Amino acid sequence: MFTQQIVSRRSLSRSFTQTLFRAVLVVLTLVGFASSSRAQDSSSSIQLAITDALLSAHCVPASPQNNTLSFQLDAISRTLTIQGFNFLNGATPLVTLGNVGLPLTLATPPTATTITVNFDCSQFSTGTYRLHVSTGSGTPYNGDFYFSFSTQGPAGLAGAKGDPGVAGPQGPNGLSGNDGKDGAPGQSGANGKDGVPGQNGKGHRVVITKLLPGSACPSGGNQQDFYTIAADGTSTLFDTEIICHGNNGQQSPQGNQGSNGRDGAPGLNGFNGPQGPQGPAGVANGWYEKFDTSAITSTCGNVLTQTVTGTPAYLVDAKVNSPFANNAKSVACSLTALDNGVTTVIDTSDALLIGNTQTTAKGGISLAGVYTASSSSASVTISVSCSTGGDTRTLTNGRMNIVGANSVN
Repeated sequence: MFTQQIVSRRSLSRSFTQTLFRAVLVVLTLVGFASSSRAQDSSSSIQLAITDALLSAHCVPASPQNNTLSFQLDAISRTLTIQGFNFLNGATPLVTLGNVGLPLTLATPPTATTITVNFDCSQFSTGTYRLHVSTGSGTPYNGDFYFSFSTQGPAGLAGAKGDPGVAGPQGPNGLSGNDGKDGAPGQSGANGKDGVPGQNGKGHRVVITKLLPGSACPSGGNQQDFYTIAADGTSTLFDTEIICHGNNGQQSPQGNQGSNGRDGAPGLNGFNGPQGPQGPAGVANGWYEKFDTSAITSTCGNVLTQTVTGTPAYLVDAKVNSPFANNAKSVACSLTALDNGVTTVIDTSDALLIGNTQTTAKGGISLAGVYTASSSSASVTISVSCSTGGDTRTLTNGRMNIVGANSVN
């Protein structure tokens, strides 16, 4: 049976929001990230933001052999619960997933931290989608969130054969029968005459078959088949009896040491144990690079560099902090990928905060984007480079996160 999970990431929120990555627990499908914008109102107290999203039930693929097709049409009605804050900072929230509008669930009106919308599985297939909530025009009234559909991997291998069961307990000794009394001696009779030769004698025989525990005898037993033997030697079945073993009685107090009993019959073989659960799925490829401080000048230079390989695409986000004092120049940074001698610009930023003689302002510079490599085996060098408009500056607390993916939508 195929199952479906959601992998989510909060959209970058201009100059301060951190990025959340989650590894897919089954089969990783692509997660796409939008580049963050930068403006001074991103720290507004009414800024709308999405922190999580959860479907009420799985969307089942239409074909177990091809999970890139649409989801089944016989189980498509779901609800999507969106968590965050400032959902009531403007007009009634409007919710879209990709290019599909999701209507609000009338039975559950939106609150400042929760929105519940109707969700139709048949409008989507496996992949990554952008969830957008809007309560008006402008940065504080809009928020983004990305999540993916993925499916469960193939069934695990059969478990190993179980060990043989332990030998059954020894049965009790049967009771001895009573000895019969001797009869009185008979008188000697006269010798009789020889009779004519008689016919072959008749007789009977008993065949005993051992029964395993089952519906006839829960604890096992024996089947006795009785045959008559005719004068010509032929056998005819005339009766069958089934004798079942009794259940074990309750344990009585320990008795005196008895003599050694006979060995009991070997116990039955044990049953195979149940198949073990499927092991967890592997995690996605990921890289992390950081620095505490890094000096920059008017000449552009790398402050963060990481070489990656092994997947067709990479999701990247980076952030650095720069001080801005009185008469300080602007700081320009770019996020690039070097692949087979070709450099591709993923994202750029040109930031300026005005300080004064008493206070030095500090601003965050965020860069993010998606890069598709020339091949999954290509060695790609991803770098953040920065420069000033003519002075010297020291960047602090820089970091870069990179996650490998199979494809991007």
